[in-house]
Amino acid sequence: MRSPGVAGAALVVDRAVPDLIAARRLQLAAETGGGIGLLVLPDTDLMPPSAARSRWRVGAVSARRSGGPSWHLTLLRALGGRPGTWTVTWDRAGQELTTSGSGTRDLYDAAVSL
Repeated sequence: MRSPGVAGAALVVDRAVPDLIAARRLQLAAETGGGIGLLVLPDTDLMPPSAARSRWRVGAVSARRSGGPSWHLTLLRALGGRPGTWTVTWDRAGQELTTSGSGTRDLYDAAVSL
């Protein structure tokens, strides 16, 4: 992740969560390389200490009329941001995520402020 040639990486963890030192090392490696690092953890109400700049909960939503897959996003914690919830749908024709109802600007602000 330190290499500028890596745009992003995801680490899926299904057992013990990395400790604060290991999480900080991952964060620094992503920052050095200029990419994004995603640490995917099991869903739990416990939030161990983390070096993450933000913490999100993502859940599937029942299929919509548009036929595109949809997700419910919850921003649990963000450095310099405020928590919020959104429902997004993948628009296959437009090749983009769209938000349902109001809150599009809030979601954009939450994502870019990180």
